[in-house]
This record gives sequence, C-alpha cells and structure tokens, in this order.
Amino acid sequence: MGGLAFPTPWLATRFGRDNVILAALAILTLATLCRAFANSWIVLLLATAGIGAGIAVVGALIAGFVKKSFPRHTSLLMGVYAMSLGLGSTLAAGSAGPIATATASWRFSSGIFAIFGLTGIAAWLYISRREPATSLGDAPAPASVPHRRPWGYPAAWFAALYVATNNILFFGFIAWTATMYRELGVSNAQASTLLASFTIAFMIGNLTAGLISRNTDRRRVITVFAGLVLIGSVITAHVPLLMPYLFIPVIAFGIGGSFTLGMTLPLDHTATVGEANTWTAFVMGIGYSTGAFGPLIFGHARDLTGSFTAPLWVMGGVAVVMLSLAPFLKPDREAKAHP
Repeated sequence: MGGLAFPTPWLATRFGRDNVILAALAILTLATLCRAFANSWIVLLLATAGIGAGIAVVGALIAGFVKKSFPRHTSLLMGVYAMSLGLGSTLAAGSAGPIATATASWRFSSGIFAIFGLTGIAAWLYISRREPATSLGDAPAPASVPHRRPWGYPAAWFAALYVATNNILFFGFIAWTATMYRELGVSNAQASTLLASFTIAFMIGNLTAGLISRNTDRRRVITVFAGLVLIGSVITAHVPLLMPYLFIPVIAFGIGGSFTLGMTLPLDHTATVGEANTWTAFVMGIGYSTGAFGPLIFGHARDLTGSFTAPLWVMGGVAVVMLSLAPFLKPDREAKAHP
C-alpha cells in the first residue's frame, strides 16, 4: 500500500483517473477471488499483494476527487472516507470467521468479498458518468498556479511524518492489543471486546475530527487528538489494567481523528486537483510504508524484554513525536481551492 501510492498520480495523468481507478478495482477484485483458489502460500501472498496494490491506487486518488467535488468540506468528506475504511475492515474481519465456520471453508470466506469489488466498480462507473468530461488529475493547472512537487516542501514532509507516526501507532495497537491483554490475564472474550472497542472508537474519531475541524489551520484540533493518544498510551504503559475499556478507546479515538486530519493536510496545502493527488500519494506512501513497521517494533520490543511494558512505552514515545509535530502543521496560505 505504501510503495504503490507513489506512482499513482503519474498513472492518473497518463491514463486518466477513472481508467486507473477502475483498473485498480478490477485488480483488487480478481486478487480477492484468486485467494480463494490459491494452491500455495506464494500464490496467496501474491494475491494479497495485489489487494494492497488496488487499495493503494484507489486510496491515493480519493483525495483529488474530494478536492474537486467538495472543496469547502474536505475534512468532513475525508472523515467519512476514513470512517468507511474502518467500518468496512471491521465488518470484514468480524464476519470472515463466522462465514468460514458456517461453510467449513476458508476459501469461500476469503473469496466472497470479491463481491464488494464489483460493487465498487459499479459505484465508480456511476460517479464517472455523472461528472464533467474532464478526468480528475488530467486538467492542467492554471498558469498562475505552478504544480508544486511535495518532496521540495517542508510542509509535505511534516505531514508525511505526522501520518507515519499515527500509522505506526494504529498498526501497532491493532495488531497486538488482543494478544497483549491475553498475556495480562484477561479472557479471550474480553480481549476481543477490547479490540472491538478500539476499532469502534477509531471510526468515531474519524468522523468527529472531520466534523469539528472546520478551519484550514487545524493545529489545535491536531493537538487535541494527538494529546489523547499520548495520554492514553502513557497511562496504558504505566498501568495497563487500569480501566482498559476507557483508555484503549481513548487511544483509538485519538488515532482515528489524527488519521482524518492527516489525510486532509495534503488538501490544505494544494491548489489543484493534480497537486492534491501528488501530495496525497507522497504522504500516503511514506505514511503506510513507515506504519508497516508498527507491529514489528511492538513485537520485537516484546521479544527483547519479555513483556509488553517496553513496547507500550515505545508507542508512548511515538505519540510524543506525533504531538510535537502539531506546531509545524500550519496551513499554506498560498494554496487556494481550485476545481
């Protein structure tokens, strides 16, 4: 998901946004179906990589669509988008096991989700036919607004680092929360409930940040959500069994809101749809690639120390870095919405 985000803006410019999105959705659908017929772990791995590639390409172009179609409501729409990601993944994760049990086949349980790829293709065909003829990302920027490349601007790097720290926290906690609390002595049911509370609070945080962040200067809201992550992480690291049904959701709520705000930052710093796609791909590429190390860092720290105390403090340190970035995430006054 991280690596494939980078070339997405070029693909959209070369082949047209809608063609690229539909191709990515087709790859996503076929890869999902292919998992059901995998006859080796190599095929399973390649199919899973295909799923990640499809998600990466589509995700990197959604921001440009929001920039063009909803320039005055970017944070709200990115909040809805982020919440939809959480809702879909939660429903899929929660239903895959029961479907596999009911059908006595993990293959059926894995392949059945290809239906939603077809749904996505149908939905985007509808969207593309209702939009003006000019493809998103193909429209040239006006002469007065040069197309700025993100890697030459500190604002893009600060946004990417912010998203990276948030993703380290998200993937780290989502991968290890249930296992950690099982080791601390809670039951399987309680550990599962804690994980469910994490995903629910994450989705609520997604939408809440989109609703309350109405100004382009989002530093105060960023500070609030990052502060919640830090408070929850420190308390959980210090006393993990102290009201986990409160502090685990607090962490997730902060991460969810931070995710929405992080996905909105590229839109605040760009003036055209093409720029929005390029900056979003840059931030997502770095954010997802770095975030992939979250579970590895968490698990390696657990193996080195023999307990989950150290990885929790590491996550607290990451939260400190995320919070410290807030003052640097100021809006670009030169960037104006351009349809």
